[in-house]
Amino acid sequence: MNYPKDPDENLRWRAKLLRRAAIDPLFKVKLIELFHSDILFAFNAFFYTLDVRKRPFHHLPFCTYPYQDEAILDIQKAISEGSDRVYEKTRDMGVTWMVLGVFFHEWMNRDGGGDFLLGSRIEDYVDKKGDPRTHFEKIRYLLRRLPKFIRPKGFNPRLHDTFMKLVNPQTGSTIGGESNNPNFSTQGRYAAILYDEFAKWESSDVAAWTAGGDASPCRIAVSTSFGASGQFYSLVTNGRTKKLTLHWKLHPEKAWGISGIWPAPNEGTRGQLGEAWRPEEKLTSPWYQKECERRTALEIAQELDIDYLGAGNPVFDGVAWEGLRIYSKIPEKVRKYGKIVIENLKIEWISEPLDAEGFLLVFEEFSSDKTYSIGVDVVEGREDGDYAEIIVYDRSDKSVSAHYFSKLDEVTLARVVYTVSNVFSPEEDSYDSPWCGIETTGPGLATFDKAVELGVNNLFMAPRYDITKSGISYKKGWRTDTQSRNELISGIRTWLIDRAGRLNSQRLCGQLMTFVRSRTGKPIAKSGCYDDAVIAFGIAIQVDELAPRDEEKKEIRNASIDDYTRFKLESLKVDVEEDNSIEARCLNTVLEKKQPIYDDAYWGDL
Repeated sequence: MNYPKDPDENLRWRAKLLRRAAIDPLFKVKLIELFHSDILFAFNAFFYTLDVRKRPFHHLPFCTYPYQDEAILDIQKAISEGSDRVYEKTRDMGVTWMVLGVFFHEWMNRDGGGDFLLGSRIEDYVDKKGDPRTHFEKIRYLLRRLPKFIRPKGFNPRLHDTFMKLVNPQTGSTIGGESNNPNFSTQGRYAAILYDEFAKWESSDVAAWTAGGDASPCRIAVSTSFGASGQFYSLVTNGRTKKLTLHWKLHPEKAWGISGIWPAPNEGTRGQLGEAWRPEEKLTSPWYQKECERRTALEIAQELDIDYLGAGNPVFDGVAWEGLRIYSKIPEKVRKYGKIVIENLKIEWISEPLDAEGFLLVFEEFSSDKTYSIGVDVVEGREDGDYAEIIVYDRSDKSVSAHYFSKLDEVTLARVVYTVSNVFSPEEDSYDSPWCGIETTGPGLATFDKAVELGVNNLFMAPRYDITKSGISYKKGWRTDTQSRNELISGIRTWLIDRAGRLNSQRLCGQLMTFVRSRTGKPIAKSGCYDDAVIAFGIAIQVDELAPRDEEKKEIRNASIDDYTRFKLESLKVDVEEDNSIEARCLNTVLEKKQPIYDDAYWGDL
């Protein structure tokens, strides 16, 4: 059936239907039958939308576009078949209205359409009387604008329309509401559940989705993009959940005058990505250009482009983020998989395992011509779980050579550290072993002490200036506090901006992308994600910056006036022939790196 799509023509057509129904009882019966049997007729002949931006003409007939017809029928099919759906969208495509309209239509079913649950990240978005933003007010709006002869018989707002609950008195069917929580949906059984703006559900998105699987055969997740993490992102990318993408290019008004941009925006990465490079589609239109003029790059990615990599509030933004986008598209190539035998501190090389957890992933094999540093983040025992992560870093090429992750206790982790250190050493227990920085806040101290007991060489000890002692003191490993955490982040940011080496690990790349700023500005892992590999990577970079290099030689030169006019931090260095301890070698390296900073700060150019 064809319906008038021009709003004015559609309103005249609707008025004509109602006038005839008022004088023709048989025609009225046919209208009721059509309403219940043809959902697209119900939308185009009886449903309205409310758009306050268009006052005073803000009550708009719901004239569906072709992409909306497809989505509406797909939602109805998902409910009838009992299957999950995920809808990723550009902002302002009418998707929430469509889902609510289908739920409402099913709730109106005279045979009993089942119960439905509406979910959003906060309660005020589910139901708040008089607030048209909420789900229930949208449904109340649909109900109030129906002709009385189509509304459920016996419906009384005081009895059947209460807070977050709507009851059909004819069938007993209900529409309920609930906000984001770990036990979402567990109190009932439903024909379908809506998870609205699901990408922004914090902390309990995985638990809420899992619980919904028992409460309903049909879970419908709807959202704009909001970072490459979380349950919504998993649904969009898992290849199993049926997905519908509702991009602005499908909207006739937004897509008017649409054209493609060429050369592709990612043309500059062709050389870096090699065979993995694919041209990036970039569309534009007068509407899109106007929106871009008033929005930030983050808003464009999140609200318009359905760009998960560009959305969210990442710590590594700007040029650093562009570097991450490139690394994320380079396929991970593992050369060797190592199974670490904890009991005898050995490693066995195996074929690719089903799950990489608990195995050493070697991207670039050991070379005696190179030196290495190792960053270790220890399991902290958080309630939501975390991982012990080890990053092996090539100090020559500034690249990630290997990655290990598992949920190990701090003592067992020390045995893994010992084994990994030997893999990247010229020979077992060599003094040319990689410098190893262990995060020692909390249980990491036990890992450090056990590593000492096992004989791990070149354990990094962080030098800190002690004001009370007016000298340098050493702390075991790397202790993470506000200052040192910022140092880690700064080091990673510089590495990404410079694109200093090969990242290699997609697990690490993913964690860097989901490392965000909290509402207070603190850099943390996004809810439902991890940052253990980020910390390990940052430690490896800092160890590379601060730990000595065996190949470093003292520069021989003629004396200059600087030797007599400037205080030399070098005078504080320790003679390594008399004291070849880790502490002495770390101190000497730090003093060498701090001299230029000292000169600029205190003397300037003489």
